[in-house]
Formats: sequence, structure tokens, C-alpha cells
Amino acid sequence: MCCGEIRAFIRCKPRSTPTRDYPRFLAAIEDMPEVAECHHIAGADSFILKAQLASNAHLERLLQRLSAFGRTQTDIVLSSPLVQSAFVDVKDDEAKK
Repeated sequence: MCCGEIRAFIRCKPRSTPTRDYPRFLAAIEDMPEVAECHHIAGADSFILKAQLASNAHLERLLQRLSAFGRTQTDIVLSSPLVQSAFVDVKDDEAKK
């Protein structure tokens, strides 16, 4: 992960079919150190990225690079009242009841 004054979640929808654009998109974001996480999602978009950026200008440059693949929509984190890093296994939790 890089820098970190600004945290953003960026939803991405590549322009064309998964078999054509997804591999190029995934290869490109692997070379973007500001992208901390990438999740393939169901819904209107295809991916959601978590990014750590130094400034608004840095975010703008990242969005320009991502827009080469298709549409993006960005949410900037204002604060994080709850951050949990531990994974909770729902099956184990349900079995205890």
C-alpha cells in the first residue's frame, strides 16, 4: 500500500466482456500501489477497489488511469467509526447457538 491521507472506494465497470477486459484490468491494478484491495462484486458494477492516496490530485490521476477500462464511481471515506480486521466465521458462530 502507498501513502494514505485519502481513502476511497472506487467501483469499476469495464467496457466490454469479462473475457476481454477483466484480465487486462486486473493486470493493470496489480501495478497500482495505491490500490490496497480489489473485490469482484455482483450488481451494477464489476469490481470495487479500496485505494489509499496522498491527495485529491493523486486520486484524480488514479481515476484517469482506471477510466481507460470503463466507468468508475468513487466514494471518499470521511471517517471510519468501526474497522475490524478479524474474520468471523459465520458457520462457527451459528453452531454455537
